[in-house]
Amino acid sequence: MVTKKSKIGIIGRRKIIDLTQKVLLNDLPYQNNEFVYFQGMFHEAFSQINQVADEIEVFVCGRSHSELLELWFPAIPKIVIKPLPFDIILTVREAANIDSWVHVINSYDLVELNYVKDIFRADIKISQYKFTNQDELNNIFYSIAQQRGKAVVGGSLVCDLAPKYGLKAFYYYSEQAIKQALLEALQLAMIKRELKMKRSYEKLNRIIDLSNVGLIVVNNFNYCIEFINNVAAQILGRSKSNTIGMKVAEVLPETLVNSGPKENFVTNINGEELLCDIVFDEGTWFYRFQEVKRVEKASYNIRKQMLSRPHIAKYNFGDIIGKGLSAVKEIARSYAVCSEANVLIVGPTGTGKELFAASIHNNSPRSGEPFVAVNCAALPENLLESELFGYEEGAFTGAKKKGKRGLIELAHKGTLFLDEIGEMPLPLQAKLLRVLQEREVLRLGGEVLIPVDVRIIAATNVRLEDYVISGKFRSDLYYRLAVLVLDIPPLTERREDILDLIDAFLGDKIPPITISVIKEVILDIYKNYSWPGNVRELQNILERLVTYLMYSQKMTLPAKQLYSDLCRFLKASQIYNKDKLPFIDLITTNFEAQKIREKLDEEVIATALKLACGNKTKAAEILGISRSTFWRRSKNVGGNVAFRNAQKTPGKSREQSN
Repeated sequence: MVTKKSKIGIIGRRKIIDLTQKVLLNDLPYQNNEFVYFQGMFHEAFSQINQVADEIEVFVCGRSHSELLELWFPAIPKIVIKPLPFDIILTVREAANIDSWVHVINSYDLVELNYVKDIFRADIKISQYKFTNQDELNNIFYSIAQQRGKAVVGGSLVCDLAPKYGLKAFYYYSEQAIKQALLEALQLAMIKRELKMKRSYEKLNRIIDLSNVGLIVVNNFNYCIEFINNVAAQILGRSKSNTIGMKVAEVLPETLVNSGPKENFVTNINGEELLCDIVFDEGTWFYRFQEVKRVEKASYNIRKQMLSRPHIAKYNFGDIIGKGLSAVKEIARSYAVCSEANVLIVGPTGTGKELFAASIHNNSPRSGEPFVAVNCAALPENLLESELFGYEEGAFTGAKKKGKRGLIELAHKGTLFLDEIGEMPLPLQAKLLRVLQEREVLRLGGEVLIPVDVRIIAATNVRLEDYVISGKFRSDLYYRLAVLVLDIPPLTERREDILDLIDAFLGDKIPPITISVIKEVILDIYKNYSWPGNVRELQNILERLVTYLMYSQKMTLPAKQLYSDLCRFLKASQIYNKDKLPFIDLITTNFEAQKIREKLDEEVIATALKLACGNKTKAAEILGISRSTFWRRSKNVGGNVAFRNAQKTPGKSREQSN
């Protein structure tokens, strides 16, 4: 295991930094650790210290720096570099060789000095000074400069400033003092790390014991159990302390011990069904156990919570496939970002109206709020009313004891998606209109109006304007809903998207070469198809093909043979009327198509003649075709009653009709 290096911060002026680096260079035991240097006074080094303070385990510095560090970084231990008594003696003696009056200057009282004065000659005078800031130090220097003695003893700051006052400075820190401080720092860092590891180990053991998973750790060298948590001990009916150190074969069934690495299998221990994992990693075996009944209960609770969780919009614009919808998506994005108004989505069945509704919600300011969807055609009127508006206790027979919030309330602050809004009964339309107008809802059987803030996105596959005219849909509600309108084109108007849709639906289900054959089959057989079910119908056909390929195992057939086989399968598996699908006998298709064209020609020509008052030349001009083409077509459809009546326009001469 790689031991993490201790990170020690060294703070001081140049002299102390240089001396520390010299010690570290010559003393190998220190070199396996990381030292970070901060040179200068505290206020000069503060920004650097602050950037890496979280990584520093211990600071090493002088007394003045230590006091400031305690104010700013109280949680980080500090080791103060102190001059050793022997260092003080040697330094004072050296200074006394220059001047018999030696001035010792420090930021705190050197108690040791009182005990060593008697060692020196009687003619040597020693004075001690204490300063708390640089101004006081300058005053001390000025005072000494006026006196006889010119030798001073002190730390880095004293030695740096003394020459400015004509004084001779002697540095009292030695390599041994630095070594002692570094040793204390490293020992303290080690103790900190051990305490941290111990706390982490205790915390990890606590977490493992609180989990629902039993765990046994076995050494691969002697197959003895190194660790067992409370859950595993309870499952095995053993004491933790007695089990640790035992051979695993004495504790677990032989089938488990000899099985090797294995995941998610069920076994029986002491009559208890257990879900087990056996993992081997870095010379250690891990045996994990979970009671099957607990797993089943957890699975049940998860499903239950998922069913009762807040309503969420599952789709976004990225889920909407096809270049043919690019313009529609841009309009929808603008509705999402730039407006809170209600939206009416119009489109045939199977075009993805709910995808657009969910995407608008997820890109709007309401994206973090509920997205509640309801199909207005799926529920009978009384049930739809109670689901939408909710009910109070006792509102009707079978009502819940405490009542129930309606879907409109559940959508508060979010979006309510009303699919197939055209099928909503008129009485409910009136209640919904009130919600839109007043922004409040009244539960069934209730008396209190509940304020709601809901954006409505409605969808329909019918022309609501026609429903309004026929009285099936309220005009006032229609205009409330159709503030912003989104028209989704059918698949027939964007056939270029079919290939992209095939890629998206099939994905990784089948090999790419098989997908290419399916594309060819779909494009050839359905080239003139009207796709009444739109994208949903295409998806159904693709699912049918994939199911057939999976069952028949024909994916490996040559492309040509696979093409023919899929064509035969599609023709045999159709459930619609043959006159609405492309799988029709070619002769029948041509015959019926001819009849349709003739009928259209008859109606068009008859209308043009009527507008031209029977004048064929003018009728040809109206249709934008030549006179000869008009004559040929009118001759072919001459049996049509409408056509004959159009020719017999009263008051027109033969010349006019020509």
